[in-house]
Amino acid sequence: MPLSLLLRSGLLVALLSSTLVAQRTRQGFAPDRLARLDRYFDAAIDSNRVGGLTALVLRDGVVVYERAAGWADREAGRRMTTDAIFRMASQTKAITSTAILMLVEEGKIALTDTVSRFIPAYAHTTVASRTDSAHAVVPARRQITIKDLLTHTAGISYGTGSN
Repeated sequence: MPLSLLLRSGLLVALLSSTLVAQRTRQGFAPDRLARLDRYFDAAIDSNRVGGLTALVLRDGVVVYERAAGWADREAGRRMTTDAIFRMASQTKAITSTAILMLVEEGKIALTDTVSRFIPAYAHTTVASRTDSAHAVVPARRQITIKDLLTHTAGISYGTGSN
């Protein structure tokens, strides 16, 4: 067998075997492990633990797994889609905290910085102070810091008037 034919045959075998390996894994994830996600999500929906869900797994910017299952709105009969829009509610706290800590890491702000450095209206805050059974509004003993905001100890309420 001539050397060039042998070389081409070897290259073909190498390419075919790498294709088979690529089919067995998706970006390093075995298909049976990804199938476990399907089973877990199906069980969560079937047992009514969740009405609907979306899931996305990325590795190195490549979509490895994407799924929408269940209902976006059961009453309206609208199925979940991978581009469904969700209310984030308190999840914004995690995103905001991460962004702030990135700024701290870059040295642009410090956790001990006062909020008034960035929002001057917070320079003279007042707080509720309980006296006997009533509440009085008094000047704060110190200014609110970034850390106070992140740890929910700034004394800022939703303004509902509840305790």
